[in-house]
Amino acid sequence: MDKQLREELVRDEGCRLKAYRDTNGFWTIGVGHLLGATARMTEITLSEAYALLEADVRVAEDAVNAVFPDFTTCDCTHQVCDADRTRKRALINMAFNRGEGNMRASTTITPAIKAAIESKDWSKVGSAILASPWGKQIGSRALRLAQMLETGDTY
Repeated sequence: MDKQLREELVRDEGCRLKAYRDTNGFWTIGVGHLLGATARMTEITLSEAYALLEADVRVAEDAVNAVFPDFTTCDCTHQVCDADRTRKRALINMAFNRGEGNMRASTTITPAIKAAIESKDWSKVGSAILASPWGKQIGSRALRLAQMLETGDTY
């Protein structure tokens, strides 16, 4: 996993080695790893938290690729590609938090991102995120992700 993405997710989700209930009342552990209605585990090590995070990031990456199949990045060193890699991290972060189903069901954020991918104009994505119920719920994380998507810069 990309080290920067891991740092961003730990910043945004926190890392708790003991199970806790999230804002929706679901049991969660590690770096935002959803356990569900029942705490299947109550305590883990940091290594286990990072292993769960690796698996959860793969799921989030798959969700981004499924919802936005036209958005691709390359491994070159061009500055424009750096911006797209930053945007991809932001999308993975968003999918990590929202899940594929919510990304697909979005009537504001997802259409704005799809339009940006097609037009290469990301200027309207931030306002779509910040105006959405999800964006209002997660506060500063939404602001960071909105800025990352709009500018291609890390915040």
